[in-house]
Amino acid sequence: MSKNIILTKTIRNLNENKVEYFQETEVKFQPYFNENLFVQYDFDLSDIPDSILNIPFVANLYPICWFLGATLKVKTLDENFYLSIEKIKQEFAKFYPEIITKKSQLLVENFETITYNTNQSAMLFSGGVDALYTYSRLDSDKIQLVTIHGADIEIDNTSQWQKIQEVNRMLPLTIDNPKLFLRSNVRDFYTFKVEKLIYNNTQDWWTLLQHGLSLTSLLAPIAYKNGIEKVYIGSTLDSTKETMPWGSSYIDNFIAWGNTNVIHHGQEANRFDKMRLLCDYFEEKKIPTPFRVCYHHLNTKLNCSHCTKCYRAIITLIVLGKDPREFGFEIPSKDNSVAIFYDKLIEVIEKQVFNQAVYFYWLEIYNEMVKEETKPFVFYDAALETAKLEAIKNLLTHLQTKPKSWKTIRRGIKSAIRTSWFRLQNQF
Repeated sequence: MSKNIILTKTIRNLNENKVEYFQETEVKFQPYFNENLFVQYDFDLSDIPDSILNIPFVANLYPICWFLGATLKVKTLDENFYLSIEKIKQEFAKFYPEIITKKSQLLVENFETITYNTNQSAMLFSGGVDALYTYSRLDSDKIQLVTIHGADIEIDNTSQWQKIQEVNRMLPLTIDNPKLFLRSNVRDFYTFKVEKLIYNNTQDWWTLLQHGLSLTSLLAPIAYKNGIEKVYIGSTLDSTKETMPWGSSYIDNFIAWGNTNVIHHGQEANRFDKMRLLCDYFEEKKIPTPFRVCYHHLNTKLNCSHCTKCYRAIITLIVLGKDPREFGFEIPSKDNSVAIFYDKLIEVIEKQVFNQAVYFYWLEIYNEMVKEETKPFVFYDAALETAKLEAIKNLLTHLQTKPKSWKTIRRGIKSAIRTSWFRLQNQF
């Protein structure tokens, strides 16, 4: 029986600067896909070779094929990217050794060796902590900043997208940098069934496997058009967490096409340290800069200031002795509103933090809170706020001491045995 997924057509809509990929999918694989993948740019695509245009399709489809055991067929592809993604597959197999057993293949009819003059750099720029940190550490005056609609902001949320475009265009820190914007349904073209391809999936396909390869590959036509030699993507995790399966980590450094290489940047610092260093950087530059950390689907502002991610950033700034209101967050400080804010934060920690896969971010905050030299920011009532922070500190202590449930232990043992068996089979 056929086990193929075939890219049959790569169609450019030159009026909309949009490329859409049409695929022929074997019947049993069809439930894994919602719609055709597309990418829309803000420049003319007429002179971009198909071997470059096909890179985003392969980057997003081939990893799904690894777990399905499917063969992905394309007519033409940049040879450098082909070699790159096969290496990436081997690296991901260290975390998911079953993908080697599945024996998926990438078959290309015609390889092209694409070359172009390169004298520019670009980076993925969301306006968040990781992106701002990478920007602050580079020779960034001329670096091209690329923001993607469909990654963090849902593809149908046009009002929030327009707001982010305007914020990024007018951000004083980056006012002189070239800005590029694109949109893609990279998170919507596949169905929920893809999530189930990862054994014991504790997060989602996007987080654990897709986002690094997906986002950087969308820049391939930009790199060809603008002579980009280096594409930077800010790290989510620091180097101490390299043993965790994660969709964007050191593996990003293997991504390449044409004359372009991807650089996974910023693993020398954890998230708390990044915010500390950024606050120092903004002060040195004398350019106050807001963080955009919120991706809540109901958010109508830069940050909603009451979701888990916003609370985490806010408490980090408070521990650093900074006023969160100067960095893009709204916290009323009249009457008893600060006490209410802290009570809501405590409630979030009690109900959500202990169940989060990224609880280690809160551990970083806790480790700073307990240092003697820490002097938290005070809104207006030092005694009240100190008491609230002490309550938060006591709660976060349990992150280190809370025993694992038998269900979690059993799942971990089963997963370890399964992984060991696959590695033994494939001599990892």
